[in-house]
Amino acid sequence: ARVAVTFLAAFSLVGHPSSLGAETRGEKDYLSGNELLLIGVGSTAPLLLNYALRHIDSSQSSLIPRPILADGWFQRKLGGQFHVGKRNFLAGSTGSAITPGFCGLALIAANFSWPERRPAKDAGQDFLVFHSGLMATKGVTGIFKGLVARPRPFLYYYPDSAVQHDDDFSDSRRSFFSGHASSAFYSSTYLNKRLRQIMRHRLDSNEYSNWRWAPPLVLFGWSSYVGLSRIQAYDHYFSDVVIGAVAGYLLAELFYSFGDKYTATTTTAERVTPIFHLSFEF
Repeated sequence: ARVAVTFLAAFSLVGHPSSLGAETRGEKDYLSGNELLLIGVGSTAPLLLNYALRHIDSSQSSLIPRPILADGWFQRKLGGQFHVGKRNFLAGSTGSAITPGFCGLALIAANFSWPERRPAKDAGQDFLVFHSGLMATKGVTGIFKGLVARPRPFLYYYPDSAVQHDDDFSDSRRSFFSGHASSAFYSSTYLNKRLRQIMRHRLDSNEYSNWRWAPPLVLFGWSSYVGLSRIQAYDHYFSDVVIGAVAGYLLAELFYSFGDKYTATTTTAERVTPIFHLSFEF
């Protein structure tokens, strides 16, 4: 028996499309300059409100002062032993920028293989909309952090370990919800939707069915790891991570929908030529 394994590049620059016959596809409608400006300006409103709320005094009563639901169980199972200064490589603002940075670069690279062959427009529009949504995600996350003022797990379980960052508002009371989770799931959701859209245009129905699982598995698997790492570091509860993930996902759905406009057309379908083909005989 002969078993053949074909490796496809769903959004590779080196693949050359081959005709598969005519079928109905969508032609992309681009946003106008005014629409992009409106999206960009609108996305800054949550950021401005966030900065205004940062002046809330840290002595205010927290809306969620203690663990809820399964928070305690996940903290014991994933958090492990705590010690002052417990960190991991995803901690801090640098760690929260890793996933959006990677997804932003991947988004630009993917758009250079868009079937309609207008990479400058595709990459430019996606970058502006993606970045606007990322700013809105940061702003919405900060608003909830300021309003809820939830103590981080290390402050609740080990109150003597708290470090006050300034006189107005302590970072140790900004647990709800996780900014790492919201930004990671926003970026992953947006990139996943774009990659799946490109794959639907570049692959035939069978190839798409075989490979559509790859982007979400990789992207959401990594985003989940980012969220769990925040529990391990005692920076967030499980509920902080879950709500952050949901918020990021919903914001990505919203901002992606702004640029996801198509006019139905009947064109010649295209698919990518396999990069290489391996055969094994038994």
